[in-house]
Amino acid sequence: LEGVDDNNNNNNNDNNRRRVSYIYPPEVLTTPAEISQCIQQSMNITWQNQIKSLLATNRIRKEPITNMVAFTISDYSYASDMMHDVFQMNDEIVGFDDSFFMMALDESTMEMACRYGYPAVAWHTDNEKEQPRDDNINISKLKHDVAHTKFEVSLLLVTLGIDFFFYEMDVWFLTSPKELIADYHHHHSDKNNPHDMLLSAHTKDPQSVNIGVYSVSSNQRTIEFFQLCIQMTRESPATHDQWIMSQLLLLAWTIHQNGSPGVQFNRMWYPPPQHNPPSMKFPPVYGTYNTNEVQAGEYLQPARSTVAVHPLCRRPLKKPWGKKMVAKELGAWFGFTSRRGGSGGAGGG
Repeated sequence: LEGVDDNNNNNNNDNNRRRVSYIYPPEVLTTPAEISQCIQQSMNITWQNQIKSLLATNRIRKEPITNMVAFTISDYSYASDMMHDVFQMNDEIVGFDDSFFMMALDESTMEMACRYGYPAVAWHTDNEKEQPRDDNINISKLKHDVAHTKFEVSLLLVTLGIDFFFYEMDVWFLTSPKELIADYHHHHSDKNNPHDMLLSAHTKDPQSVNIGVYSVSSNQRTIEFFQLCIQMTRESPATHDQWIMSQLLLLAWTIHQNGSPGVQFNRMWYPPPQHNPPSMKFPPVYGTYNTNEVQAGEYLQPARSTVAVHPLCRRPLKKPWGKKMVAKELGAWFGFTSRRGGSGGAGGG
């Protein structure tokens, strides 16, 4: 792919322009037969066993400072022009190189991962079993899959005894969060003062968690927590996954403070869950990033202490392309290192 770089904004003459070549990573699989076989193999193996295989073969391994693996979730609307970027950002900025994988929600995303050799897992389930059956419930398959994937993968990892770090595809990092993660989960955590989960919060509402970024320690409390997330998703399938997590975290906090669950969930549940509130025997302990460290909101102003930005855009910028535009304007994303001799990179400066 070739583009044009204008070195003189005041003069658009062809003589003042030079060609710029964008170099994509080399393709690992090059023939249609090889790529088709890779996709078919992924579809023939459960997503759980695909993850176990990545771990067993050391395709991904724990990042040493945090002792965690990391993952994201993507469909082709993000992966089409960001797959190279997110893996480069992860390796060079986030710092989870060789510890990061992508959950691919569609065949096009998995095809791209196969072609370029990125560690990815094809998400596929029994749709008749997993999809909500109530015709009155309006929920897209994509929204359902994202919520289910996030909770199911989280549960699998903590059940396997794996601590992990998750971030969404619309989160762009300016610097590595590893020291903050290790500080919370390890340096300030012990048996008498456990730190189970670290999440981002909304910039304008620090008491409201944002689940675009979170890290989790594997233990009995977090296993039960994600079991309850999945239970609530099934009982209330049109409820936003962020609301489910935030309400269960509030339930955990209430139990720690009062010794009892308190009141029932009473708003923004579609439909209300059958178990209200659910039984939580082992409430987790959680914390949040400073709202300058991970900024999540519509109007973001990165500061020196900002680690990542998570644009939450309304119309007309609500779609993936809109969030990418905002990230570019903030200087948080301008593509993978692609120019010969250039220094570009996702999240670079």
